[in-house]
Amino acid sequence: MFFSRLPALLLLFGLGLALIGCDVIPEEGTIVYDVDFPKADANYGGGGTSSDGAGNTTATNDFRAGYRLSESGGNSSVTESGAGDTLTIQLVLEPYANVTLALVSVDTGEVTLNTNTLTFTPSNWNIAQTVTLSAVEDGIADGDQTSTVTVLVTGSGDKRYASDVPATDVSVTTVDSGTIISPLPPATGPGITITQSGANTTVTESGAADTITVVLNEAPTDNVTVAINKSNNGEISTSPATVTFTPSNWNVAQTVTLSAVEDASVDGDKNTTFTVGVSASNDSNYTAMADASVPVRVIDSGRVPGIVITPSGSGNEVSENGTTTDTITLVLNTPPSDNVTITTTDNDTDNSEVSYLPDNLTFTPIDWNVAQTVTLTALEDYVQDNHQTTLLTMTSSSGDATNHNLSSTTEVLTVDSQTAGGITISQSSLTLSESGSTDTLTFKLNTPPLGNVTISLTDNDSDNSEISYSPDNMSFDSSNWNNLQTVTFSPLEDSTVDGNQVINLVVAVSSDVVETYSSAMDTSRTVTVNDSGLAAPTLDNATAGAQQNTVYWQTVSVATSYTLYWTNDGSTPTTGSDNITISGNSSTSYVHGGLDSTKTYNYKMVANIGSSASTLSNQVSRSPSAFAGCSTTGTLTDNDSDLLVYYNFNTDLEDQKDSHGDGR
Repeated sequence: MFFSRLPALLLLFGLGLALIGCDVIPEEGTIVYDVDFPKADANYGGGGTSSDGAGNTTATNDFRAGYRLSESGGNSSVTESGAGDTLTIQLVLEPYANVTLALVSVDTGEVTLNTNTLTFTPSNWNIAQTVTLSAVEDGIADGDQTSTVTVLVTGSGDKRYASDVPATDVSVTTVDSGTIISPLPPATGPGITITQSGANTTVTESGAADTITVVLNEAPTDNVTVAINKSNNGEISTSPATVTFTPSNWNVAQTVTLSAVEDASVDGDKNTTFTVGVSASNDSNYTAMADASVPVRVIDSGRVPGIVITPSGSGNEVSENGTTTDTITLVLNTPPSDNVTITTTDNDTDNSEVSYLPDNLTFTPIDWNVAQTVTLTALEDYVQDNHQTTLLTMTSSSGDATNHNLSSTTEVLTVDSQTAGGITISQSSLTLSESGSTDTLTFKLNTPPLGNVTISLTDNDSDNSEISYSPDNMSFDSSNWNNLQTVTFSPLEDSTVDGNQVINLVVAVSSDVVETYSSAMDTSRTVTVNDSGLAAPTLDNATAGAQQNTVYWQTVSVATSYTLYWTNDGSTPTTGSDNITISGNSSTSYVHGGLDSTKTYNYKMVANIGSSASTLSNQVSRSPSAFAGCSTTGTLTDNDSDLLVYYNFNTDLEDQKDSHGDGR
């Protein structure tokens, strides 16, 4: 028990000496008490600093006196010219007297605090107090920085807090704004502020650019021109190269785009700088200013000068039969300083396999990486020579030495059409109709002939009654072999009902030299002529007579008879109507008598050849006239002694047989 209390007794003895002063020493045997010192307790002790890993730190001494510190978000981070951060602090043990804490920014060039002291009383000891941390805009692009804020107890009338409460170091990250200011803060007055997008500047050769903004810090007395790449760093280019501020727009930021210069060499990424400074002004305050240095990272493209050829698919393939064409695209690999013309050539010595258009392309320093297209087409050589591969070579010419005389190649496969000698006829057969329209066949050779080739047409129409055609022969040679030649076929009207006729058209091919076209070829065709049948006669008209009509028609040359169909009930005549047959082919009219003058008679006619008949003709109509001045009233008397029998008539002209009962 004694030894466990020994540290407290020694501390008590030390504090007692401090209270009575060094020059007042009690006599031997005197006991001195410090009534303010806390009573020793076996449970006290074990103080120190602990953290929960979430930004909460507790610092206490052996008397459990201390404070709790919390970082917002679990850590402390501030941004130059941007967001700050906060700390909250409260005591962990109720004090007997006020407790003062000090907060110290170790690097005030990076972080500042809104207060450097906090005081807690016995009444607010457990109420958290907030300290605001802010970043200092240092005007230097120095990247993110880490500094320390220290928190410690500096004084208290409560001896528990006055004794060995641990200090706490808080790590604070200062996020660089990427802002560059010349002259450096805290200087004021004329100056230039440069802000990098994303707090840094990174550009890629033949790739992504970046931007900065530039603004003046104070109104000038005259225009101020600022050069962006005043140091002429060859790794970058800027647009624009300069910006000008006036006394009225000095505080309006202007944007500049930075690009990497393609150096056409594999030299790795680089960290470099360029300077921004005043290049012209009548304001001496600005011309006397120091230039600002801006860091930039240049990403190497890894490119070297060359011509990049890209096929449309897995390879370049074209077909002689025209079913497949192809394309390739070309770009330069690095930007030129002058126009570059690329010319395409091939190893197809007789120009029989492939064509390409255009055969030359021009790229400029502006569109050097914009793909241009070349269309590939196979040429039909009309030779069975299997598939052929052609090598295309692209060669450059330019005033830019690095992009002059570049060369790149690609292969093109030409798929052979397997074309053999022969003739092409447009249709496999023809169908014509007597009295109908004409039709045509076109002819050409499949391959160039060695000599003069003649195509002749003959048929088995022995009496030439079915078709005619013109011309009946055609000539081809090496200059016109694939030009279409046309033969026109006409049907002939034989005025005979002989049914449809199939004519065999023989196409004979011959050559004046021994070659493919001097051999026999299966080139026959058929021509079907649909029979028109017997033509219908044409009725011209019908004229009226007393109780009769006369019908007139135009004869059909091959007819052997005619049938006249008629109706008087208003219906249209059909082949089932009343009819009259007129034999022979000499008559062109017929008198239809014994008609009723009160009715209209409709007529149609067919022409006949044996048992075959034409279709019905057109229709004509007529009403016959009545007898003029005829009366049937009275009794007929005949004094002729030779008359054996006579008939009397009634008034309707209908004979009354045996009216006397004697057979008359």
